Amino acid sequence: MDERQPPSFLNSRLTKMGLAFTFLYVAALVLFIYLGPQWGILKVSPLSLNELGDLCAGIVGPLTLFWLVLGFLQQATELRLQVHELKLSVDQQRELSVSYTHLTLPTIYSV
Repeated sequence: MDERQPPSFLNSRLTKMGLAFTFLYVAALVLFIYLGPQWGILKVSPLSLNELGDLCAGIVGPLTLFWLVLGFLQQATELRLQVHELKLSVDQQRELSVSYTHLTLPTIYSV
């Protein structure tokens, strides 16, 4: 029996790519918020609660969509692996059945 460990969530290539993108996105956002007023491209003014909610949704929206796509891709990869292992299991069961049949046939007819 194969004693391989399943891949860890944090060891996945897609997860590492997602964490790197998230870090870069947040770093760029912080840099923009910090340097935007100094460069004159961001004007700071008091926001109403509705505007603050829209701002938060606009900031988090791209990250949410990105992680949704990454989750879909990871699930598709896991599903492919499970299908492959299921095929291997069916082949193994078929081989067991054939070998069991070959072992039991001579004893049945020898009676």
